[in-house]
Amino acid sequence: YIDRIIQRNQTFVINSLNIHRLLITSIMVAAKFLDDFYYNNAYYAKVGGVSCHELNCLELDFLFMINFSLNVTPEVYDQYYRAIFCDEIRNQTLRPFCGPSIRSPAEYNFVEKNSRNGGDEQTLVCA
Repeated sequence: YIDRIIQRNQTFVINSLNIHRLLITSIMVAAKFLDDFYYNNAYYAKVGGVSCHELNCLELDFLFMINFSLNVTPEVYDQYYRAIFCDEIRNQTLRPFCGPSIRSPAEYNFVEKNSRNGGDEQTLVCA
């Protein structure tokens, strides 16, 4: 969602003063869109350290900024998943949190079954 906002609003700048508002709003909107049961805006406002009125305004602004485009296709999800996964493997940022069970990039062999191609296996390549 945040990339969608940046792509649609070239003058929008993310900085230390608005990132927490953007994140809490993005999480709340995603939960409302994807889940049948979700917390109310007052709960997210309390967690995010903003007033309920402000979060209501942020939600409305957020939705207009992304043109109410909340659906994430499997292809877009897969693109972001692979980017995050490859970045984690390259930087090994999971190792300090997960312990020695995380293998080094040289040892890692990630294979994904892709049902869209009749079950053919595809190997994830982190370039």
